[in-house]
Amino acid sequence: MVLFSRAMLLGNISQIIGLAFGLACLVLNLDLKIERKSIVLLASCFAFFTYCLVSGMVSDPGDRTKLVVQIYIYWVLFTFAAAAVLGRKNVEKSFGRLLTVVLIACTISYLISFALGMTIGWDRIKLFMLDYKYTYISPVYLPFTPTYGDITFSSFKIPRMLSIGREVGISQMFYIWAYFRAGDFFKKTRFVKIFLAIGVFCCLSATGLVIFVALLVFEKITGFKKVSDKIRPRDLVFYILPVLIVVFAVFLLMRGGNLSLSTRMDISYSERSKAFDFAYQEFIKDPLFGSGFMKDYSSTEVQAGIAFLSSIGSVGIVGFILFINIYLQALLRAEDKRKFILCNASFLITTLLAQPVYTSAVIYIFLFCDYSKTGNVKTVLKKLES
Repeated sequence: MVLFSRAMLLGNISQIIGLAFGLACLVLNLDLKIERKSIVLLASCFAFFTYCLVSGMVSDPGDRTKLVVQIYIYWVLFTFAAAAVLGRKNVEKSFGRLLTVVLIACTISYLISFALGMTIGWDRIKLFMLDYKYTYISPVYLPFTPTYGDITFSSFKIPRMLSIGREVGISQMFYIWAYFRAGDFFKKTRFVKIFLAIGVFCCLSATGLVIFVALLVFEKITGFKKVSDKIRPRDLVFYILPVLIVVFAVFLLMRGGNLSLSTRMDISYSERSKAFDFAYQEFIKDPLFGSGFMKDYSSTEVQAGIAFLSSIGSVGIVGFILFINIYLQALLRAEDKRKFILCNASFLITTLLAQPVYTSAVIYIFLFCDYSKTGNVKTVLKKLES
């Protein structure tokens, strides 16, 4: 269901398959034992979804009526299915493990492609061009690596790993989520987390790199162990690794050719600044309710809906508050607030500033996962041993 959601690579090809899996999730969970905290979160989601539906219909969307209704149906069905299915801890852990394995498989495939591409040439290992019904047609390289554009570093061109999202800026969110939840799904997480961290970099998303580095720093600052805790010498490399990742990320962002901050500012962020300025002009016309969800701005040269903040002119203050309330309720629901922030910060920041994924149910699905302090496999084993 997740892989065939809106904003995903496969979802862009066919959301109907995702719809079928969503219905299957509900059929297999007919008892619908949804815990109370999840019901509150679900109600918060439905409040925002219904507001957007009414906003879109009242504003006379014309040809976009079908799209507005379609988005609403997927929103409701997928979040309802997530609340029902992810409430079962064994299913939630199986889901997390499988998704993590898929992400790591994409990383390994990319690393193989990278090694072959840099030695015998990228053109020689190209399999085909994948048209996934988007504005971009993706080259797919041996063994099976779809890519999304490339960056120039020194004299080399390096393709960006597309992975499971329809854009690299979307795929990085899932790698970051899996990185900070790896301890809940695997007994030994060191190499799992290394491959997930590599996956973040293989996406080569400037936004993803900045968020990941910031969260690594946040994790270390808020997770200092007591001085009395013993650290084995062989563990030092895994404590030093995040620091090396930070240094490498800063180097890439400052020196990475067309990946550098200044270049990305000229390309991606200039587009978003124009969209935010346009959103403000629309916002002041009707600050409370906005001009209407999914309003058609195709007559303008600005990508008005490039991120949620650039869509505030469409949904207004009411829509913005209802959206933020979803994350607030999810935070209150989570037992381990620190884990929740680490896992979901990328979803929220990317949605607000970089990608229009708030119209996809996928970012709400992960809010229903288990962010408890006892969810960590190592923690459970230690308690059982004691």
